[in-house]
Amino acid sequence: FNTRELVALLGFTSGEEGRTLVLKKKTVARSPKEELFPEEKTVELGTGKLGVSFKGKRNAYISRVHESSTLGGRAWVGMLVNSIIIPGNTAFSGMTAKEAARVLVETSNVGGRKLVLKAPGSALDARNIPDDASIAGSSQDMSAGFSTGTGLSGQSRRI
Repeated sequence: FNTRELVALLGFTSGEEGRTLVLKKKTVARSPKEELFPEEKTVELGTGKLGVSFKGKRNAYISRVHESSTLGGRAWVGMLVNSIIIPGNTAFSGMTAKEAARVLVETSNVGGRKLVLKAPGSALDARNIPDDASIAGSSQDMSAGFSTGTGLSGQSRRI
């Protein structure tokens, strides 16, 4: 980290409990670089645009948290999308990037949504796309309704 990145990260995570900052002497050999993610994190979502991008043909994961994102400091690049919970007991899980983006875009005016994220490599909940006409019906209907942009595989989905 440079100073600006450290200050930004500390600011983003200022509301998190249990933060730890470890400082080491330069004379001590550096430990191998690693990223530590929470095993599972549930993030309350407001209405409107979230400012994140997803990738993943099989399982959606966060590929970018934009500077203006409301999720800055609460969600990190690389975290897997385990499920999206919409108030009224509707839960979506096992989604591709396109499906996750579609669910979030189509419910962007709904308050109280929750995004359940997991650490990379974690086991995810089984695929569950409820048959709800307001969220594009079956998973086949849902996938068919997506715009693929340039048609490149692995295209990031920004929402």
